[in-house]
Amino acid sequence: MCRPGFVLIIISFCCLLHSNPALPVSLNLSFSLDRQTYNWADSVSYTHDLKPSLQLALQNRSTATLIKKSVFGEGGDRWQKTARTSVSLIYRIRPSFKAGVEFSQDFDRLEKKRLIANRANLLTGFEGNHLNFSQRCGVVWEQRQFDPASSIESGLGYSGALSIKPRQDRSLGSASVEAQITTLRRTPLRNIALNYNFSANNVHGDTVTLDAKQSFGERKYFPSSGSFDVTARQRNEQRRWDLHASRKLPATVVFSASAAYRFDKYDYEYDPAVTDLVRQNNNFASLFEYQFSLTRRFGRVLLMQGTYLYNRTKEDFGQQQTNQLAETGQLGMTAKMFLLEADTIEVSGQMGVTSYLAPTSSTFFADRDRSVNVATVRMTHRFNDFLTGMIEGSYRGFHAIYISGRLSANNNVNNVYIFNPTLIWRPLANISLQQSYQMFANYIYYEYEKSDLSGRNTLYRRASVSNKLTMTGSRRTDFVIEYSYRYEDFGPLVYSDQWQQQISWDRRTHRPRVGIDYRPIAGLRFQPYAVYEIQRSYDHLFDSTAVLGRRQKSEEFTRTLVGFNFEWELSNSSHIDCTLERRVQDYQNQRNQEYNLFTISIKRFL
Repeated sequence: MCRPGFVLIIISFCCLLHSNPALPVSLNLSFSLDRQTYNWADSVSYTHDLKPSLQLALQNRSTATLIKKSVFGEGGDRWQKTARTSVSLIYRIRPSFKAGVEFSQDFDRLEKKRLIANRANLLTGFEGNHLNFSQRCGVVWEQRQFDPASSIESGLGYSGALSIKPRQDRSLGSASVEAQITTLRRTPLRNIALNYNFSANNVHGDTVTLDAKQSFGERKYFPSSGSFDVTARQRNEQRRWDLHASRKLPATVVFSASAAYRFDKYDYEYDPAVTDLVRQNNNFASLFEYQFSLTRRFGRVLLMQGTYLYNRTKEDFGQQQTNQLAETGQLGMTAKMFLLEADTIEVSGQMGVTSYLAPTSSTFFADRDRSVNVATVRMTHRFNDFLTGMIEGSYRGFHAIYISGRLSANNNVNNVYIFNPTLIWRPLANISLQQSYQMFANYIYYEYEKSDLSGRNTLYRRASVSNKLTMTGSRRTDFVIEYSYRYEDFGPLVYSDQWQQQISWDRRTHRPRVGIDYRPIAGLRFQPYAVYEIQRSYDHLFDSTAVLGRRQKSEEFTRTLVGFNFEWELSNSSHIDCTLERRVQDYQNQRNQEYNLFTISIKRFL
């Protein structure tokens, strides 16, 4: 027997093929394959005005995932699917009032678990200058199944939304109330949400925006998998408040401020006579933060901005091992200089401290301060019409200071340095060459072990160069040739007047690539490519026979990639994307791998 959702897809697709182009019809189909994981997603939407005041709407949305030989499925296939199908018929009695009926089905499957929820509702809605109101009320029927157990329930359902706008120009903002209730005997549901939105601006560019939301909910659910004997109760509360304001001050200074508050709380109740349930603890998490910034532009030459951020988070998961309190203060500065038409310099920096306060019995955290320093420099220079150069450099420093507990002697430092110059050369109109270089170093050391050759003080270094040559054969065809080389090494670190590294391993990677960008007609693009990658790894061994160490090859890895990208824009309302890639990976000391990557997406709107 076919599901109603599948039947609706067929009906909607037929309507799509034979519909009048003026009708609003949309079709989205996508499929992807990544190794052993298959993903499907589709949606069909069709609306048709049977009469000027009578409208028919059909909609289906579904997603599915198949993981072949999943470890979660005990070595078998793991299948998950969700779908929602709805059909509605709406009659507009007056320009501001409408009514109708709606039939919908929700389907959710995870391996042997299934949930089917059917709803039949009466719809009413009112749209006015200051008041909008909509509601659904009807019958709810739900079937849950986990072989061999099953549960079937039915009841009434109601959902409604009321929004008020006191003034047409929204000068007093707008407020709304949303509610949802189901009267299922064993798994009832109640939710209510209050919203308020306000925004204002004047001719000087000053703005104020406020968004606030408060919601409450209560539901019963089956907490244990495979059994529908008992239910648990969950109560939740959520708050979302956001405020933003900006004002122009004298001397062309712009001041802006923002604040945010988040709160999530969940309480649970279980039958004390049942002991074999997977129980959840009462928990809550809160976040409060505010930020100030000053921005000023000095003519066309310089733009400067300074910021301050404060953040406070509190987490209580009902267990001493996971509770935590954290506070953050952060200063930031950004400067952009436009020296000449061909030169741009941007300098930015941040400095902040985060304090973590947690019980001494915490499994993951202990009381500590964590300082962060970030600096970034970007420079661009245009030498002439044929040559442009860019340099990016950054520093990121992390310092964790433990102030209590057994970890107080483990204060660790993590410094990251990145330097990335780039050259773009266009010697001829149909030839361009881009060269990119990157140097990366990551130092990790513990303050009380700087002079010891311990396994915790380490240095990871990486250097790479990439060359990309693009040759334009015609206005429809580009040929692309790329070659990149990367060197990496890693090893323990010791400090003796200066940092010294004892390399444990190094790795070298060569990666040539060739591709074609072909555009035979407007809206059609075809990009085939081929990549060959070879990677060799070496271990550095130190023993009595080799005082200076000896280098030994440990692994050789090759990868071959062949594929293409395909884009076809049939019209402003129709689009097809397709990607196919074949990978073959050969290892010297491991099992070889072969797999395909495939993605296709089709979108159609009339």
